[in-house]
Amino acid sequence: MEGHADGRLPAPLPVPGPELGRALFVGSEAEWRELRAAAGPGPWMIDWTATEDAALAKLEGHHTDMLLVSSPSIPSAGRLLSAARHRWPLVRLVRVGPGPDGGPACDVLEWPSQSDRVVGLLFGLAASRGILHRNAATWLAERTEALPGLPKVWEELTSYLERHDRSAAGAARIVTGDVALSAQILRMANSPWAGVGRHISSVEQAVAMVGLNNLRGLVYAASLATLFEQASGAGISLEQFSAHGIATAAMARRIAAGQPWVEEAFTAALVADVGELALAQHVPTQVRAIRREAAAGDRSLRELEARLIGFTHAEVSAELLGQWGISPLIIDAVAHHHDPEPPSDHLDVACTIGLARQVVACSGGRLGELEPLDEARLAAWAEHLHLRAEVETWGEGLAQRFAATG
Repeated sequence: MEGHADGRLPAPLPVPGPELGRALFVGSEAEWRELRAAAGPGPWMIDWTATEDAALAKLEGHHTDMLLVSSPSIPSAGRLLSAARHRWPLVRLVRVGPGPDGGPACDVLEWPSQSDRVVGLLFGLAASRGILHRNAATWLAERTEALPGLPKVWEELTSYLERHDRSAAGAARIVTGDVALSAQILRMANSPWAGVGRHISSVEQAVAMVGLNNLRGLVYAASLATLFEQASGAGISLEQFSAHGIATAAMARRIAAGQPWVEEAFTAALVADVGELALAQHVPTQVRAIRREAAAGDRSLRELEARLIGFTHAEVSAELLGQWGISPLIIDAVAHHHDPEPPSDHLDVACTIGLARQVVACSGGRLGELEPLDEARLAAWAEHLHLRAEVETWGEGLAQRFAATG
């Protein structure tokens, strides 16, 4: 397994304290360093020793939450795990590598093919100690300097859109001042999921397509790929992320057609998952482990985030949008769009986003891998919005579009 890209060794062990979970690895020093590199930073420390006797002494002298024993390096791994099970029954036991089954009280970690499971086990350790972050605001506050802000063109565009003489041509001139942003907007406008049916060759055409009222939402969404370009390191395809946002926003606009909050629904659907990118950029190892478990198991992405991190990407989205000065209506809807019965002051918008996501999830195959269809929620939201008859037709139309794009 690899360490830091630049060859640096993992950071020194933190000083033990009540705010950290403590794990003890028994094996070679090289294995220990690989384990720490795989685990990454978190609310834990991973101590090390190379022998069975030294391990027993450390267990006797220090509070330990988890014991990991390398069977390739420690021939007596089974004996050590058995002794620990009897003497310290509250310690989580993990055998790392091939060997005899450690029994029902012992986790088995194949190395290095299951290295991502290390993160899940350590998060479980932290959760059991109650030392995870309990809200997204705290998590973001610790990363204020590292989090990106909106592009400079945003303030100028917002001011322009409040003018009575605004026009698509004028707005396009402002947007084209940011070359990267302009290119991303054109890519989004020409996405098959946008459903335009013709090639968009200029930013002005793209602005005319979405309308001035929806332009801010498009600029938000187009900014994300640039602001969080490192999120791909956690296994998130920014192209697929963008496609999902466009498809969801297009469906949200259709659902909210004729409503006074249609612009807010469109924008909220485009940026609802920005928190997922923020998490992926700052804790990529953890996000990879969570996404892998979500794709393979019965638990949804948000359930795993709540259990293993302490909050969800929707909460991070709402907090980050708040820092960017986004409308409170959009923030409230984004925060609650995953909830079965969102306790939102803006229930219509939250239900619109949730319904749009469900229609996309059950129609798009790849887009719905981590957002499984929930028929009960889909029916409840469609009923709330008086759209039960339309939902099935919309889903069929999206499915045909996704199939056509492969």
